[in-house]
Amino acid sequence: MSTNFLEFDNVRQGDVVATELRVVNTEKTAYRPELMHLPPYLHAEYLPDNIPGGKTGRVRVILDSNKLTSYGLHQTSIYLARFLGDRIGESNEIVVSAVLLPPVSELPAGAPRPRLSLSEENVMMKRTSKKMKTQLVVCNEGSAPLHIRGLQLFNHAVEASLSDQVLEPGKCAKLKISVKKKLLDRFKSRPRVLLVTDDPDNPIKIISITVTD
Repeated sequence: MSTNFLEFDNVRQGDVVATELRVVNTEKTAYRPELMHLPPYLHAEYLPDNIPGGKTGRVRVILDSNKLTSYGLHQTSIYLARFLGDRIGESNEIVVSAVLLPPVSELPAGAPRPRLSLSEENVMMKRTSKKMKTQLVVCNEGSAPLHIRGLQLFNHAVEASLSDQVLEPGKCAKLKISVKKKLLDRFKSRPRVLLVTDDPDNPIKIISITVTD
């Protein structure tokens, strides 16, 4: 497989979106790819249905957002069958992440509104300890209270906590993020943190984490 994780970011209700992965058939005989454990909101197309020996095919994974049940992060694991009767495991696992945006808030012109501000959106960490830590500042630069409706994690190696989930205008909160070194390589999705807010311009905000040696 060309990748072991797929991401559908910033999907709106009603969208039908697709992404692809490439599959190489390293055998001499034809191979029929099949994805297992697809949830109701995903389906797959195989191009071609049978990949000749030594050739590369494509698997198109299609997301129907109408079948997502809540806003924010949805994450699941699907599996590529490499042969008839193949079992699921880490070697053929593909982690799929989808982020469904809440509807755009329609506020009258001039009405008070919250405005999210982050001290950083791209966090850099060095792989120097068992548990790497950092702290960001989340502020409300708007004229109405800002509500943090959700704090979600893409990777199980990441932990995050927020000191306050309702910020009055001009107020800030501390967002603490930590990454467990021993778990980082076990989980395939990129380490990221997602905030769900009632800021009409930033209903979803994703913080990316890069860990360097």
